[in-house]
Amino acid sequence: MLSQSFQQAFDTFKLHMVPWCIFGIVLVFAGTLIPIVGGLLLLPNALRETKKSILEQRAPELAGLFDMSNFGDDLVSMCLYTVAQTVGALLCCIGWPVAWILFWYTAELSADSRVSGADAMRASMAYVMENLGSTISMAVICVVINSAVASVTAGVGVIFTTPIILLAWAYYWLAIREDVYAIAAQKGIAVSPE
Repeated sequence: MLSQSFQQAFDTFKLHMVPWCIFGIVLVFAGTLIPIVGGLLLLPNALRETKKSILEQRAPELAGLFDMSNFGDDLVSMCLYTVAQTVGALLCCIGWPVAWILFWYTAELSADSRVSGADAMRASMAYVMENLGSTISMAVICVVINSAVASVTAGVGVIFTTPIILLAWAYYWLAIREDVYAIAAQKGIAVSPE
């Protein structure tokens, strides 16, 4: 499933390469304007617009990156995610990777708007606990791709890797999301219909 997600991402990226590169540049630039949480606050919108672009078979629209109609839930879920990672980092950095992986799908859940901001973290953790290997694999592949390309190209390569990774996340999410919501419902988390 992971390799298929990246293949689909690359195929989609090639169809609209320039708009995807612009989308990635704006996301990275806008995300760095607010230190620490800037990129995280925009991540649900980036994933929301990426998913829409895939489903509608079109190039991404920059307006989708700054659509604040879901800002309340996005703010709650991403701030809680940041707090969890910060607390993990303060625990001699031992807890940071645990928080990072357990709450990996928080942004995707927030982007779907089918659970509350706080429940996005609970649902992510419930799914990850049952699918730890595939989640770690996805996270490591994304980090390795971005880090390797950024180091080899003096950072310029993230223009290409950022949208490809966003697309891969979105394709992967589309493949697993019903399983995530099924597990969330089993754990008593309220899931709204799509």
